[in-house]
Amino acid sequence: MQCRLNEEECQRTERALHERDEYFRLLIEDASDIVTLLGADGTILYQSRSLTRVLGYDPSERIGENIFATPLAHPEDLDAKRDFLARALATPGGTVSATFRLRHTDGTWRHIEAAGRNLVDDPRISGVVASYRDVTERKRAEVDLALYRLMVESAQDYGIFRLDPDGRVASWNVGAERIKGYAAEEILGRHFSLFYPTEDLEHDKPGQELVAAASMGRFEDEGWRLRKDGSRFWANVVITALRDDHDRLLGFSKITRDLTERKRAEDEVRQLNETLEERVRERTRQLEEVNASLEAFASSASHDLRAPLRGIQGLARVLLEDHAGQLDAAARDYVARIDRAGAGMDRLVQDLLAYGRLGRVEFRPRPVDLGSAVGEALGEVAEALRVARARVDVAPGLPPVLAHPTVLVQVLANLLSNAAKFGKPGGQPRIEVQAERRESRVRLWVIDDGIGIAPEDRERIFEPFERLHGIEAYPGTGVGLAIVRRGVERMGGRSGVEARTGGGSRFWVELPRAG
Repeated sequence: MQCRLNEEECQRTERALHERDEYFRLLIEDASDIVTLLGADGTILYQSRSLTRVLGYDPSERIGENIFATPLAHPEDLDAKRDFLARALATPGGTVSATFRLRHTDGTWRHIEAAGRNLVDDPRISGVVASYRDVTERKRAEVDLALYRLMVESAQDYGIFRLDPDGRVASWNVGAERIKGYAAEEILGRHFSLFYPTEDLEHDKPGQELVAAASMGRFEDEGWRLRKDGSRFWANVVITALRDDHDRLLGFSKITRDLTERKRAEDEVRQLNETLEERVRERTRQLEEVNASLEAFASSASHDLRAPLRGIQGLARVLLEDHAGQLDAAARDYVARIDRAGAGMDRLVQDLLAYGRLGRVEFRPRPVDLGSAVGEALGEVAEALRVARARVDVAPGLPPVLAHPTVLVQVLANLLSNAAKFGKPGGQPRIEVQAERRESRVRLWVIDDGIGIAPEDRERIFEPFERLHGIEAYPGTGVGLAIVRRGVERMGGRSGVEARTGGGSRFWVELPRAG
């Protein structure tokens, strides 16, 4: 076109047109969408550099490539691309659109939304300008949203629905219909407070729950709710506030679960527990009464048993002391045996009473000096040690323990007398008392050089009346070690026995440390 203006104005006009063209070129090159110029047969005549950002390819390498033959095209979308180009060519001045897939350089398929326009009104000139926009994420979000809606709408065990900011029902799934009994058309637009019993409405519980959810973002609770038929069910409800990017409240989502069966089972268990507790209290009271009666009976029986035993022993001694000359050797032996049997019976009665008392003693352990307790126990069994000619060595500095003082002395006395009693025939028993600290406990050892105990008998000897030897060889009642075990266990400890190297036994008791 010939410039009809003066030369200066023509130059100014040409510069302006050039600057405009350059501006539009830069605008196209910097656009976020891919701008493509296509020939009528689908040949790529131009592509903007956005191709690199969106799909990873160099635009110059795609020039001259046909959109139907390019490896970028998805085979299943070729018909859609042909239709897109044909419609664009047949619509001068109009815009057509389509969606198809193109391959990224990383091998993934990207969803592309294309808009094509034949900018030339003259139908004799064919060519299309198209813009390609990557909508992969939007497509994925649409699929996710569709799946989410399907999941929510088909959930049978969860009532999932949405409330507007005022608490009116805006959506309703099949789970909510199953749990509450309302069809969607019956409930949409109605206020959710109709699910609450009268006592909750009087305290505006629905309103309080929405306020809590709006302020904290989430509210969870359990309580009674109403079905359409008026029946109650125990529900777990979670209300979540829905807000936009500007923190404006859009409404609430509410999830309801019917926990009526669980609630019923919990109530039944609680009632059973209450009944059981009452039965336990009643049975305990009865046992306490029985124990009190047994204790009274045991005390009375021991007194009644020991009285004739003392009489038998007394008469036997009178016979031996005052009438020995009238008795032959056999008769004197019989009378001596009667005296010894009476004494043994008396010891058995006393041991049984001691064993029974351990079950009734109220144990309140307190710090006890172990050395003093051993000394007191040695005093109680001094006669037995003298008769056996036993030697006892007590290690110095025995640590304090938590124990019941009286019971501890009784336990130690039984262990010491047991060690003296089961010495080797004709020998002089040697007994050692030692202790060692074991973290929070103290283990006390009573070590002897006696006849020892077979491994298979080391637990049995702690049972009442368990004897490994005849009473003629080793006298006793068979209750002493049972008293040891029961007493130690009542004080929160343990007991046992091991073999001693070179013969004999190592009895031990373990009790909590004091301090």
